[in-house]
Amino acid sequence: MRVLCDVHIPYRLVTFLRQRGVDATHVNRILGKWHTTDAAICDYVDDTDSVLITKDAASRVGGCALPEDVTSTYAVEKE
Repeated sequence: MRVLCDVHIPYRLVTFLRQRGVDATHVNRILGKWHTTDAAICDYVDDTDSVLITKDAASRVGGCALPEDVTSTYAVEKE
C-alpha cells in the first residue's frame, strides 16, 4: 500500500507506517512541499494509486477521484 500524508499530518505517522512496511510519504517531501495545492495532491494520489491521509475535508472537493463504492471513512486512534 502506498500512502501520502497531507501537510497537517505529523511526520511521526509516516515513520510509524514505514516501520510497519507501508510505503508512506509526507507531502512536505514531494511536489511543492507545504505550498502544494489540493488539486496537485489529488493528481499525485491518483497518478500513484496512493491513499491520502488528511485532516482537510476540502481535499475531496479539490479533485481527488474516489471510487463510487467508497462509503466509509476510518479514524485511527492514538494508542
